[in-house]
Amino acid sequence: MNISPEAKSQEVDNLFKSIVFYGYEQNLKKSNSSMHVQKKIPFSEMDVSTVPQNIDVKYDHLLNLLKEQNMTPLSFDLAPPVLRNWPTTPRN
Repeated sequence: MNISPEAKSQEVDNLFKSIVFYGYEQNLKKSNSSMHVQKKIPFSEMDVSTVPQNIDVKYDHLLNLLKEQNMTPLSFDLAPPVLRNWPTTPRN
């Protein structure tokens, strides 16, 4: 998973490479444009009208958006088993 400090942005194609790439002192400033957004939009003002409400459709929609950007999705379910289906898990 090595990536050189001189790599092109197209080579930084996953989370782990980006951690290493932007960890180089000479590349740290390259991340400033995405870290210091001038305009902040409150979540309440975000347009979510195009976001599907069905969870399966929403998942497929998200995967397609990631594929369009040549991004590989990562998924980690660190929740304990009792919470994995919450709130549909029956209560005792």
